[in-house]
Amino acid sequence: MAQTLRRRDIFFIPLALACPPLDAASPLSLSTRYRIDATIAPFGFTVFSRKEVGFGFARLRVHTGNGESVTAFEFGGASIPDRTNGIHQIGYFEEELSEAQTKLLSSRYFGFISNAPEGAPSSATLALAADSSAKTQYCCAVEGEITDGQASFSKTYEAPLPKDASLSSLGGLCQVMRTALSRICATSCLQGSRTAKPCQSFLSVLAQSAFGASFTLNTTYQYGDRVLRFSSNRQHIGDKIVLDAEVQGKSRHRFSFTCRNTGHLELPIRIEYNPKAWLRLTLVAVPEPAAPKETA
Repeated sequence: MAQTLRRRDIFFIPLALACPPLDAASPLSLSTRYRIDATIAPFGFTVFSRKEVGFGFARLRVHTGNGESVTAFEFGGASIPDRTNGIHQIGYFEEELSEAQTKLLSSRYFGFISNAPEGAPSSATLALAADSSAKTQYCCAVEGEITDGQASFSKTYEAPLPKDASLSSLGGLCQVMRTALSRICATSCLQGSRTAKPCQSFLSVLAQSAFGASFTLNTTYQYGDRVLRFSSNRQHIGDKIVLDAEVQGKSRHRFSFTCRNTGHLELPIRIEYNPKAWLRLTLVAVPEPAAPKETA
């Protein structure tokens, strides 16, 4: 059976996967910038590889007090049109997680990812050369909350993406997407609520997998209109912590991330994501751009 390469697969790294292990540290703030590389390797043979098809970032803030910890996480990524011959993909995710003694008190999250039409599998090696600049793109936007044992959400696949959307305009773009989601849901969208069993979000299960007593984890979590299955295996390799994980819903997504084993909270230095058996996306931490020098 022929395989299908979706442009969304090339640039959509599950946004929360860049989240690091969590702990009850004092108030802190971390940020990391990532370069995104893509490799197409059907049957294990690399037929196409390109570096810097996009860039991303991760930000993490942790505050503890009165027996509670509040973790705020953001991740954004976008393609570089000059490196992708017009393919324009962008996505963003944020979650604020409140916990007490590792028990989830509340989770609030919002995210969007641009959609793109599927390409033929026979042209997989040309996928990065397709021109979609003239087509209207839409985003899947999701907002949800988990609190008091209940999970509620709003979701649409019809939020239009501004043609000038980029990482540099992300602040305004987030507001545009929130407004679009609210406007669409005023008439028709996926909305609902249900009992959250177990009462877990992606960020909370990722924390368990990274720092829990067990090196393996099999559980579920709530995201939008779905309950997703999460499984993972953690290894300590030299001075690194490597977490291999899989998320299953309507499809299966495998990923891994690598952190330095310093005993302190850190963002990953490398993330690998395999949306297909023959497609690998790699996020590599890179230095922040140097600030321009002041002139006399």
